Amino acid sequence: MSSSQAKQTIPIENVSLRDEILFPNGFFCPRQSQIVSQISRGQMQVTVKDETNEFAGCSVEGYQQLSKELREVFGLPSEERLSLSQVSEVLNCRQAHGLPLPEGIHQELADRVNKYHAWKWTTWYSSKVCFRTLKVATRSLPFFRS
Repeated sequence: MSSSQAKQTIPIENVSLRDEILFPNGFFCPRQSQIVSQISRGQMQVTVKDETNEFAGCSVEGYQQLSKELREVFGLPSEERLSLSQVSEVLNCRQAHGLPLPEGIHQELADRVNKYHAWKWTTWYSSKVCFRTLKVATRSLPFFRS
């Protein structure tokens, strides 16, 4: 291998899971995690004004049914955590790079995963309770303090 073809190490900056901000992180605000969990189990209701009707047909029950279908496809037991966000990201990346969907996932199911993923975040963060907890948690981060 010539010197121009030598492998180089590329540093990748990362933070600990405890400091991660690219998703709602319960380390910053345990109440936020509790609220998100209650909403996904249907124990807390949120109301969303949806003028665009983009998420028509989405509901907590539909979300739970989709989770059940995905568990069956992936062979996950009900007590094991299933992240719709992670499933959506993997499916989107595969499709963006021209790779086939995983076995058992058809286009209609992938489309529902994406629709419910968007619905989940839109619904949760349009809730005043969730928004307040996110606002408080975000202000606790060092780089958001003035």
